[in-house]
Amino acid sequence: MGALSLLSFKWRWAVTSRWRHVRGFSGEFAAVEQSPRSSELSQRWGRAWPGAEPSRFTLRAGNERWVRFHSLPDGKRYADNADEGREILRRHHAVLEELSGGAPSEHLLVLAPDHARHDLGNGWSKAYLPNPWPWWTFTDDSSESRIFCWAASGLTQRQLDALLVACAEDRAFPLILDETMSWIYCPYDGGADVVLATEAERLSLAERHADWLPD
Repeated sequence: MGALSLLSFKWRWAVTSRWRHVRGFSGEFAAVEQSPRSSELSQRWGRAWPGAEPSRFTLRAGNERWVRFHSLPDGKRYADNADEGREILRRHHAVLEELSGGAPSEHLLVLAPDHARHDLGNGWSKAYLPNPWPWWTFTDDSSESRIFCWAASGLTQRQLDALLVACAEDRAFPLILDETMSWIYCPYDGGADVVLATEAERLSLAERHADWLPD
């Protein structure tokens, strides 16, 4: 990329970032919500996952209770047609149904780590949540970037599917849980990481979907 092209790109990026911030599409917030629901969620998270940030990377680091599933055969990363798109959703639905005991999507909790407004991915995850509210901030150790974590619940099945499709296309990076917080489902472009409460649960889930495991 030439110097002029690079400057043009940076200018467009800055303008777009400012526009998203003004329009309320930014993933950044000034302060976490101070409310009973925020305090209650923080307390539940701290009991279930002590010392962990709401990030799939930190949750799985040094943790033997996580397993990865691919969302297409042979580890293919992206769908090329409608059938592959349906297969991605089918696999996400199958695992989420097992983890949640078949609970409806409205009972699921979504935590969506998002980026500061100077980042190209700013506002991506938040955009797919109904009525998100600012819950947590933390610093990503690998990039030293400030991460802003939104929370939302009450997603319809259509909204959940839209979120999962966005994940499959590398446009959202949420954590999906239920009220027990005994498991965390982290969909991404290419599959999903699942963090379980015990090693036995991880082994059982992996055995039931052995065909979806990485080689």
